[in-house]
Amino acid sequence: MKTRNREGFSLVEMMIAVSLVGIVIGMSTSGFVALARSSSIAKQCSDMHADLRIVVEVMSKDLMSASEVLAYGESAGVLGGGGGVSYVRVMAQRGTNAVPVYYIYSANRVYKFETSAKILAEDVTGMNIVMYEDDGLTVTTTPADAFSIDITLTMQKSVGDMDFDDTFQSRVMLRNKQE
Repeated sequence: MKTRNREGFSLVEMMIAVSLVGIVIGMSTSGFVALARSSSIAKQCSDMHADLRIVVEVMSKDLMSASEVLAYGESAGVLGGGGGVSYVRVMAQRGTNAVPVYYIYSANRVYKFETSAKILAEDVTGMNIVMYEDDGLTVTTTPADAFSIDITLTMQKSVGDMDFDDTFQSRVMLRNKQE
């Protein structure tokens, strides 16, 4: 009997191999797409948290160095149209000089007014300032009685079809009240 020397693959074997490779590549691609999407979402959430942290740090620095808190509160929308406005006004130390500095939340932005206006953050959905007396528990509305101040900022971002919220809070002891 004669045996044939077979070299190579038959058409059926090649079709099966190509199909299997296609399935593996398809599964890998969908995994990579999901990984890229989740990485993008994580980066945007991290950026949102970093934005809040930076704004609170800038505000905290001025509050800690403030010789006094002049005013704080909420009022009707006056900047950029619509919504309420939260603000705090302090006398911040710049070298040997004290200069008035305003932090204002309006129209989903936090502004810092010193010598000129600067936008510190956008997409902010809330800024809350609460002043406390020296026991750290009793809320005061009189800036002269404030011993410490809580700053709370909230931000919301939409990524694709999902909304993400983040809140950052810090309590600052006022310099002129420290012993």
